[in-house]
Amino acid sequence: MNNWNLYASQRVPHNLFVMKMVHHTDINDFDIVLTGWSGDEPLIYKNPKGEIDNAILFEQFRDIIYNKLQFSQISNCLDYHFEQCENKKEFLDTLKDSFEVYHLTSQVDAYSEFQYKKVKAWFAEVEKDDIENLPSNRLTVVNHKIALLYELGVIDHLQKEYFSAQSNRTNTSFAKLISEIIGQPDSADTIRKNLSNLNTGSKNDPNKSVSVTHVKTFLSQFGIDLKRLKQPD
Repeated sequence: MNNWNLYASQRVPHNLFVMKMVHHTDINDFDIVLTGWSGDEPLIYKNPKGEIDNAILFEQFRDIIYNKLQFSQISNCLDYHFEQCENKKEFLDTLKDSFEVYHLTSQVDAYSEFQYKKVKAWFAEVEKDDIENLPSNRLTVVNHKIALLYELGVIDHLQKEYFSAQSNRTNTSFAKLISEIIGQPDSADTIRKNLSNLNTGSKNDPNKSVSVTHVKTFLSQFGIDLKRLKQPD
């Protein structure tokens, strides 16, 4: 564990993972098994400053996903932890970012690449079904981020100053630029479609009540009121 220490204490707030002690009899292949403590309380991973760090737990979780499970079990493992965690939004935010960073910074073989794609597909499905209904002060859904950039005038500014020759916002280069700005370079095609639906009133319009509500909540942290987006009912 290098300079990290294990402490026996209360459960991690908004616990992201199912953790069990090595002596528990109900351990399955999906559980994070904690060792080095003989008591009944789960261990908390903290850095030298005493701060809880989920990165250490993620290392164990990632090891389960990539090294201990068959390809067909990955979705079941993600479902297992997601369904039992105390803060589903934090689980999605933390794990998605962690898997992305690991994939970008590690050398992976073809089998690991298949596993990563399986993980990525799981996140895409969960975000599609559930994430819009989970409260958070962070914006993680593409539609919400597009709505934020529109509200702040970024989309109109870019189109006017740099893409004025384009007749609409469906230009692929424009979508790729936006994808880089919001940190989701693999979502350019989705962004292009969302931009084409902006202010159309369609089901996928970023300027709709769900997205607007999230953006309004996010901007309220900075004392900013909505000016461009439609006020939610």
